[in-house]
Amino acid sequence: LSASTASAFDLRSLQQFADAPAAGNGTEPAPAPVPTPAPEPTPAPTPAPTPEADLAGDEVPANETAAATGPAPADDAAPAAAAAAPADAYNQGVDACIYSDHPATLLEAAAATADLSTLNAALNASGLTGAFEDISQKVTVFAPTNAAFDNLFSNFNVTAEQVLGNTKFLQDVLKYHVVGGVKAFGDLTDGEELPTLLEGESLGVQIEEVTATAYSPIFRVAIGTTTSERANILGGATNATIMQGNVWTCNAVVQIIDTVLVPSSAVTEATEN
Repeated sequence: LSASTASAFDLRSLQQFADAPAAGNGTEPAPAPVPTPAPEPTPAPTPAPTPEADLAGDEVPANETAAATGPAPADDAAPAAAAAAPADAYNQGVDACIYSDHPATLLEAAAATADLSTLNAALNASGLTGAFEDISQKVTVFAPTNAAFDNLFSNFNVTAEQVLGNTKFLQDVLKYHVVGGVKAFGDLTDGEELPTLLEGESLGVQIEEVTATAYSPIFRVAIGTTTSERANILGGATNATIMQGNVWTCNAVVQIIDTVLVPSSAVTEATEN
């Protein structure tokens, strides 16, 4: 199951943008490449990373790739405690980072990552940054890339300026991307419901198997297939696929997604004149 196609949006508009401009007159944010899977970390200990290093050390390729070995299992690259960890294993409720070798906060990491620049601008414009300054409260964030925001603007026929200028809409949509507590990629289960910080709204989880062709690293010929899991996050009006999983920060685990999740309450069906 993939994100809703563009044709599905032709009869819908964002509820708080009744006067959306005609297509083509929007101001698009600077495009950025979709993040590529980072290599699996080595078992040797490393010094405390900078904010940028935090987003390159423990990520887990979560979608199908063209690499010879196919996508890596989530728990292979996540810290060992990520699988089936007890509720307090992530230092929930105390002023200590989830993992001591990832000291950058969620806000610091987002600000230091070029492909999350639109998300960072949205956080700043929404007035919600203060809610993430308390490092004792650990959360899970589904973080849309810049390309995901570009698609939102295009599909719903709004400009970046309109969206960033609508505080109520921004707050609702951003809260819809945050789940209380830590959900590592390997902890997501098919059919699970994840209550979000947007009151009364939850996200669904769909886990599906992905089969990819495995190639010889030397001769680049097919030598078999590999099977891995892909996690789709189901929203009210849009769905997303996790592109990069288990990006650890001091107070959050970030799952990078390819589509902005929009709650049903933010979408209205267009009426015929």
